[in-house]
Amino acid sequence: MTPFSRLGLAAILTLSGGILACHKAAPPAIDPALASCIAPDAALLAGVDCARLRASPLYQKLPTAVTALIEPLRDATYLLIASNGRDYAMIARGN
Repeated sequence: MTPFSRLGLAAILTLSGGILACHKAAPPAIDPALASCIAPDAALLAGVDCARLRASPLYQKLPTAVTALIEPLRDATYLLIASNGRDYAMIARGN
């Protein structure tokens, strides 16, 4: 794994962890259309409700590096990240 991919993975996991820690209600089930894109050998699965994240006070406090990382996904309403430990997939839903 290259240093950049480790940094990107660390940023994504940190962001996901922060979102999960702030979430009080039970998380919704994974969208079946997104779930159908997940490889059967996936060992890691994380989801981000991008619309709710952008509307939260947390989003305004994110470091510039993190917001730059997710800027290409500005039209996404939901993001699902899956990994088998070697390969990573980001599956987005939105406009």
